[in-house]
Amino acid sequence: MKNNYFSDIVWHCNYQLVLVPRNMATSAFCILRRELETIFADICRRLEVDILSLEISPNHVYIQLSIHPRNSPLEVVRSLKNISSSELFQRYSGLLHILEGKSFWTDGCLLYTKALSKQTIQNYIGNQLEADWWAGCNCAENSL
Repeated sequence: MKNNYFSDIVWHCNYQLVLVPRNMATSAFCILRRELETIFADICRRLEVDILSLEISPNHVYIQLSIHPRNSPLEVVRSLKNISSSELFQRYSGLLHILEGKSFWTDGCLLYTKALSKQTIQNYIGNQLEADWWAGCNCAENSL
């Protein structure tokens, strides 16, 4: 990893990010994995964010990013989610119909400055998919 210099200050701002596609998008997600790599690389290049590692698994994306202190990590995540969704919808118009006008990604994200354990990531994915399922069925959890 490289150190970056900003005047007389050395900064080293690395973040671990986990994104989960919506339940309805998981079948398409397997097909779009290679395209997502190029989309994320292009977005990060435009945002001047370095991708230190990118792993796309069947049910989530794990990205390690180096973000300049002038950029808000939350804004970078919003941009990654919004722009990647828009690009996928432009390239695959049927995807928007499948997702019923919703974003490709679940509502949340896991953003952390330290290394994440596999258990933490799996718990997060399970919670996101469960919350997405409950939101999609238009029913309250407590009504059962």
